[in-house]
Amino acid sequence: MQNIAEPPVDIIEKADKFIIIMDLPGVKPENLSIKATENSITVSGIKINEFTGRYIRMERFVGKVKRTIHFNTYINITNTVGTLKDGVLILEIPKATNEFIVENCIEIIIRR
Repeated sequence: MQNIAEPPVDIIEKADKFIIIMDLPGVKPENLSIKATENSITVSGIKINEFTGRYIRMERFVGKVKRTIHFNTYINITNTVGTLKDGVLILEIPKATNEFIVENCIEIIIRR
């Protein structure tokens, strides 16, 4: 059984970049955080239940999601581009052209 707190992801490697495709249904951009280091990306978010009342059955996931992806090469985190549309997050992460290591992590802003 799949861990629903860890969203499913596809990772595509191209010559100059990685493309991450992650399903985040119900997670709004304002509840999404993406942080990166020189060789990893961490996506975390919260899916908030917008419906109230007495539930007879509740099968859809509500709560926190988090996924960290490690790469076997350095990535250019300052030029990472992300979009969130229809519950699908797409990150385009260029590969680093050298092995300059960044000591800090940065947060990536998603286009709306």
